[in-house]
Amino acid sequence: MTSFKFPPVYNYEPFWTIQNHENQRKKQIELWGNLVLAFMKAINKTEMDVITTLDTPLFNNKKLQRRLRKMDAEMIIDNLVATNNAKWLDDQKIRARIIWRTPEQWGTIIYKYIDGIGQNGNVLTFEELINGDEVKKQPFYKIQPDVFLEAVLDLQTKGKARVYQNPTLIESGVKFI
Repeated sequence: MTSFKFPPVYNYEPFWTIQNHENQRKKQIELWGNLVLAFMKAINKTEMDVITTLDTPLFNNKKLQRRLRKMDAEMIIDNLVATNNAKWLDDQKIRARIIWRTPEQWGTIIYKYIDGIGQNGNVLTFEELINGDEVKKQPFYKIQPDVFLEAVLDLQTKGKARVYQNPTLIESGVKFI
């Protein structure tokens, strides 16, 4: 995984029990949301399977022998949805997109990279921009194709890119202007 450094509150036992008092619960859920965003950014992932994640260090503190329940994780993700930092990808609330960077932020990063390597004017495939050896050190390496699409569509609305969509998303192309 990663050498993510959990904040001190992660090893505080009451953090693992959703509080009854409304103000305390609100702050606790906010802390959990910040932890989820930081963790997902550290592992460079934008999608989460809540069921699987219950067994990862994010939602399972083996030192304290504490693990969040699915309903607690849902509450945390619901709060992230309310603040536009996540969206559910299914009605059962099992899969979620965690938005630790907006499409606009991703677009800026991608555009700076393209401009920096002098590839403006060339059509590049999503495959080479997401999975290519040349981008291994870029923050968008291995990004979900639909997140990449949102980013380049944002650039397109600003006149900085032209997207050529293919039914197989990873085979789509983009020309940076």
